[in-house]
Amino acid sequence: QRQMCIRDSLEAMPRKRREAFILVRIHGCTYAEAAECMGISRDAVDQHLVRAVMDLAHFREEEA
Repeated sequence: QRQMCIRDSLEAMPRKRREAFILVRIHGCTYAEAAECMGISRDAVDQHLVRAVMDLAHFREEEA
């Protein structure tokens, strides 16, 4: 059930936020690698990840 919650939260995220999260947290890319792959800066990757983690936490609270 937890995996379904995470999947639902990821699907609700904007595309770039979801992509950054998947590249770094699931595939293990560095911020620099994710930035190059996505065509954005490392700082932008960082901001996407911060927001993604906040989204996941918020989604989890709603499900509790």
